[in-house]
Amino acid sequence: MSRIALISCISLKKRYECPAIELYSKSPTFRLAYTFANLAADEIYILSAKYGLVHKDTVLAPYNDTLLDKSEDEKKAWSKGVLAQLDKIVSLKKDEFVILAGKNYCKYLLPVIINYWLPLEGKRQGERQPALQRLIALERETKLCKAVHLFFNMLPRMNYQMIEKSFSQQE
Repeated sequence: MSRIALISCISLKKRYECPAIELYSKSPTFRLAYTFANLAADEIYILSAKYGLVHKDTVLAPYNDTLLDKSEDEKKAWSKGVLAQLDKIVSLKKDEFVILAGKNYCKYLLPVIINYWLPLEGKRQGERQPALQRLIALERETKLCKAVHLFFNMLPRMNYQMIEKSFSQQE
């Protein structure tokens, strides 16, 4: 079983043809996502709106394409293509996926991928960089006690009313 990281492409790109890892490296968020993926996964692929699934070393020309302006049918077709590409190189049923992409990029992938983790789920654009920095710090921490402390600090803060509401919903 392998752990595969999927990072979404970003609009900020280099202006010349180069390996995908370099093409997207202008973006601080992409660099942080890649750093985290490098620590947390065995393999890294990029979800490109134009090219589908891209290996980090694949040479690409700059482009301006995003899934944000695509119709739902186009997003489904794009996802179907990505799943077909993934199915040729990894196991969609056995491998674990760390998905560092927004809803548009993973919405139609998730029903097919069995084991996945969405570390940025629910994070808005401005919250992603700090979240990635915390995840990187956690992955790099070698002292177990400090790692546990970092982990618990990443959990949502709850007050008395939130806890009470949570227990009353379970009844």
